[in-house]
Order: sequence, then structure tokens, then C-alpha cells
Amino acid sequence: MRAVQFGLIITLICLPLGLCAQAWASDIVWDFEADTGDWQVSAIDPGSLAVTRSTQQAREGSWSLRISGKLPGGFGAAYIPWRDWAVFTRLSFDIYIPAGVPQDFDLQVYLKDRHYYWYQTSPYRDPQSGKPTGLKRPGQWTRVSLDLGDESHDWQPAGHRKAWYDATYRPREFGFRFFGSKAWEGAVYLDNITLSGHELPLGPRTTIRPSAINYGLNPQPNRVALPQYEKFELTWPVARRYSNPYDPKVVAVTGHFQDAAGQTITVPGFYYQAYERHRSAEGYERL
Repeated sequence: MRAVQFGLIITLICLPLGLCAQAWASDIVWDFEADTGDWQVSAIDPGSLAVTRSTQQAREGSWSLRISGKLPGGFGAAYIPWRDWAVFTRLSFDIYIPAGVPQDFDLQVYLKDRHYYWYQTSPYRDPQSGKPTGLKRPGQWTRVSLDLGDESHDWQPAGHRKAWYDATYRPREFGFRFFGSKAWEGAVYLDNITLSGHELPLGPRTTIRPSAINYGLNPQPNRVALPQYEKFELTWPVARRYSNPYDPKVVAVTGHFQDAAGQTITVPGFYYQAYERHRSAEGYERL
């Protein structure tokens, strides 16, 4: 989660005029009644055989996406997005797993953000305990729904500790992977893959007009007692999306502090995300 961290209390936020007037995006649905587009065989799973449209199974209409492969190991399908997904808060899809798959047959859905950081979720397992959810029903169609919102707990980082926040802003890759420990060969079918649940879109703002708004942010101080010449901070999470949080024409946070003599000191706030800093094996700095 990103947080604003600054020296004093918030009194003013400047927001762009017409924020609510921007057109909301419509749902994106892959029902595979037309060409599969940018869906392709997973390049990272050696058991992947083919990704094609098929009439052998369909939840609705006549067509679905057939992903064929073999186990043990893994197989899957990948999609290369061509647009920003940040306006969507939910990913849903219909899936058909044939009867006779190995008992430990599992599904992983993944996404690479614009910096190629990897996030993944296993819909058939509870994200906290790892126990089966009961969603896997071989031999019948089931509907799976995942939270894409900035505060989602469905997605876990893999190989890094970067927060999920903003991961859907112009993602680089998205896909489905299937695993099992026993020998098996066959196909899984997907239909009605849907991006929905709209938020206000990112994008250029044309007309800016400042307005003071009380959001009741309830900032948290870094200490209760402040020794002389020590640092005092107030921090709170940001649940609102901005086209450029570093541009004061888009959002500005100003703190006002009054000292014992009655003088007022004005301190600007700043946008901040916690991070870790270390050096890679090659000697490069990594944040």
C-alpha cells in the first residue's frame, strides 16, 4: 500500500475539475466467439501444447478457449495486454476442468506489472492457509472471481516484496497455469473472461481547479512525545488514484503548524511508498 508521509497535518487537497465527469470504461469480455487475439501458449511451462478456439466445450455461445498440455510439470496460456487495466477492480472467468485430472491438479493465475514484477494467485486454495477452497469441480463449468482492486489480498508477489497497489496499470503479461504431480495429458477450457467493476480512469487532465476537501484521513504520528530538533511525521494510506501524484496541480497536501509564539509554519506533504534498498550480485543498486 502506498502512503503519504509528511511533517504536519493535512488542510488542503487539490483535485482536477471534471474528475467524476470522465467516461467510465466498459467491461472487457473474452467470450472467444471471435478470434482469440493475443492469447498464446505459455513460454515458461514446458508441458504447454496448444492454445486454440474450440467448440468442444462452451459455457455460453459456441466457442471457448482450449488450453492443452501434459503433466507432470505444468502447462498454460498467456495473454499480452494492449491497454491499461487500472480502471477495473474484478477479474472473473468460467473454467472447465475435465474429469480424471490428478487429485492435486492446481490452477495459478498470474500477472506481470509494467515493471515485469510477478504476482500470482491460486483460486483453488485459500490465500492464508493454502487449503483447498472447493472451487475445483472436475467435469463441470465453474465461475471464479478475483479482486483486482488496489487493496486486494488475492494476489501475492513472487520473487520480490513490492506491494500489489497499482499493479494493473498497463500490465505486461497475464495468464493461466496448470500443475499436477502425476502423468496426464488433456485440455482445460476457459470462457467469458471478464474485466469489470470500474474505477475512475487514469489519464491526462485538461482543466484543473483547486478545491479544499475534508477526507477525514486520520494520520498516524511517528511518536507521541517530540524531543527538541527531532523529526515528527504524520503518515496515512492513500485510497484514491491520481494521474500524477507528484504534480501539485493534480494533488497538493499542505500542513500548517502553529508554535508557542503564535507563528505559523507551512510544510508541504509528499507522496511515499516504503521500499527496501540493497545491492545485487552484479553490484547494482536495487530498490
